Amino acid sequence: MTIYEKPVHELMRDMVSDIELTPGKVISKKDAIDWFKNKYPLINTGTVECHLVRMSVNAPSRLHYNAVPRQDDLLYKIDGQNFRLYEPSSDPHPIWSERHVPKDGARKTRKRRQNNYQARVDGILEKLEEFHTFFYELDVFTGPSLFFHRKALGAANSDDLELFHERIYATLVSWGMHRMGKKGAKMADVEPVSASVGALQDEIKVAGNIDFQDVRESDWYVLEKIFKNIRVMATGSSLVGNSKVMAHLLPHIVPPIDRAYTLTYLQGHTNIQNGLDYEWCLMKKIISDFFLPIAKNDAFVRLSADWIKEQDKYPWDTSPLKIIDNLVIAAVRLEAKSAV
Repeated sequence: MTIYEKPVHELMRDMVSDIELTPGKVISKKDAIDWFKNKYPLINTGTVECHLVRMSVNAPSRLHYNAVPRQDDLLYKIDGQNFRLYEPSSDPHPIWSERHVPKDGARKTRKRRQNNYQARVDGILEKLEEFHTFFYELDVFTGPSLFFHRKALGAANSDDLELFHERIYATLVSWGMHRMGKKGAKMADVEPVSASVGALQDEIKVAGNIDFQDVRESDWYVLEKIFKNIRVMATGSSLVGNSKVMAHLLPHIVPPIDRAYTLTYLQGHTNIQNGLDYEWCLMKKIISDFFLPIAKNDAFVRLSADWIKEQDKYPWDTSPLKIIDNLVIAAVRLEAKSAV
């Protein structure tokens, strides 16, 4: 289900027609954003920016946004701010896969594994029980990190917002989101964190009804609004901190995302390009292309249900998506161990 009658990729073509973009004419990012604000105000600016890249035939990062061959071959990216129509008769072959990426961009694209989440999904599904066993053999995530995680989940299901704010704040600190001294990640003070989460209660309530088996465009819109309006970090990017807050508020649809494990496993590195629009698009891709396919797998559904029943034995198995996060941790640790 879309917010409007048409999905955004079709509205992009309507925009091109409406502004009479002809070969040789240039459209700026601002032009596109302004057109959507005027015609379709519920479409978020970040979504427009993502579709400009997705529908630019020469942008290697369109692979990151799951560009569909031919359907999304609309524009040619001139630079970071300007675009023109794609001209099949004279422009290079559209980038549909890594083999179409020019050599100077191919190495970077491969390194990030941006078009290879399926291989990583398969890697987890092939070793579900092995990874699960190894995670609990590690026995390194104990003490405050587990204690406050479970306390925060419990508080999220209560009507006591202040209690949740205190417990999620303690959870994030115990999970390494705030480092003492001049260096390292820094969280915001508890008051702005509490205020930002408190102001999103209506959206959080709506998101609580999202069915991960059938996530609709309107659901992503609500999740995007929550993600972009949580204020957790005082420094650096927001992806890790915000996802961890949302993973406690909405554990059925949002997993905790971590640099050392999630990003290492999926991208091969821990770098995050700062900026809420980019970070939201990345989180959406991680959820939709990695976590949800595993969560829907029959073997995983069966095993995860059994593991969740044994909370005394598997205390970190607090939701299907958290179990997948546990499996990723095990996979990264085992890969590192085998590389030694």
